[in-house]
Amino acid sequence: MNVKINLRRLCLWGSLTLAAVLGLEGCGDPDSPGNLTLHPVEGTVLLDDGKPLGAGRVILVSRERGMEFEGRLDASGIFHISSNLGDGVPEGSYRIRIEPDEASLPQVTGRSTPRKAAFPFPVRYSNEDTSDLTATIGPGENKLEPFHLLKAATRKTSSQGPARAKG
Repeated sequence: MNVKINLRRLCLWGSLTLAAVLGLEGCGDPDSPGNLTLHPVEGTVLLDDGKPLGAGRVILVSRERGMEFEGRLDASGIFHISSNLGDGVPEGSYRIRIEPDEASLPQVTGRSTPRKAAFPFPVRYSNEDTSDLTATIGPGENKLEPFHLLKAATRKTSSQGPARAKG
């Protein structure tokens, strides 16, 4: 009987110690998700003809943190970035990719196998490594300059707060 009580106490203390260690994990790490300060980010995506991209997603990729943050485009091409951590993005440099809303792409007809139409912008913008779109997010509100998805090659530029893509 005495052995059972000691075994129960040992299991209880072991469980409490494990819970305490796991509960403290990340407390001192400023980059742990619970410790990140988020800053509001909004912007606009325009097609080559100057019209807004009215459906899709803008994804900000932080290689340094191994995290992605996204915002859905509304009919005016405007996006607000958020994640499961909340609204906004931590300070830092980001590569950007744009993904169309494939459900909004028209079907190509007249083929034996129906398929979606091509992207409404050059496919290079759908990969953060080839898009040449970047942003540097600073403290406070960040209103990014419009991303122009040009058919011609782009030159990468970025600055504190606003992000630019120029042709």
